[in-house]
Amino acid sequence: MPNSVCEKEPFTVTNTSISNGATSFEWSYQNSIYQGQTPPSLIFNNAGFYTVILSMEDSCGLSTVSHTILVNQLPVAPVGTYSPICEPDTIQLGESNNQSLSYLWSPSSLVSDSSLSNPIVYLYQNQVYFLEVTDNNTGCKSVKSIALYLECECDDVIPNVFTPNNDGVNDFFIANSNEFCQIEKMKIYNRRGRIVYQNLDAFSWDGKSKGKPVVEGTYYYIVEIQGQIYTGSVLLNR
Repeated sequence: MPNSVCEKEPFTVTNTSISNGATSFEWSYQNSIYQGQTPPSLIFNNAGFYTVILSMEDSCGLSTVSHTILVNQLPVAPVGTYSPICEPDTIQLGESNNQSLSYLWSPSSLVSDSSLSNPIVYLYQNQVYFLEVTDNNTGCKSVKSIALYLECECDDVIPNVFTPNNDGVNDFFIANSNEFCQIEKMKIYNRRGRIVYQNLDAFSWDGKSKGKPVVEGTYYYIVEIQGQIYTGSVLLNR
């Protein structure tokens, strides 16, 4: 029977005492009782000292033996907290180093050093990272995950005015402030609700309908970006 175990870690116990032909065995632990020579796996969910008692009955009568087990607390895996970012960037995971812990990040190929407490990653897509920490004193381990996201508020990058006058500045209605907010589908309506433009291969509007410039004024759009539908109006001003 072990002298110490970790929280939430199953283990087995065996009877190594001399039983003199005992025919009755009763194990008691953590307010539970098991009848039989070998109990099922035990597990303790909280740290502390616990006593396992074995009562045996044979021709000489009833005898009792006990064993106290230290249940060690699991270490905490400090993965940190993060907010979504809009564009690919470097991020530092984890927290400051704790000398009593050993660290192992995965996927190891995506972090600067998988054995550091706070490695650097380059986030270019949604990614889940896992941190396994080991208590160097007890050997107890725990694992925690952290999900990092690229997430943009694309309605903030849709323009409300453009000037298609061929001066090379703001000539197109396009959401191009970052690569994750590119317009995938677009329909442009005039004040009468008629479609003056919808994209086929191009993902911007040059202020023309059927190859001819439309009149200045307010137009209304329905666009799809990253599967999300956005609606609003844009002022065309030459």
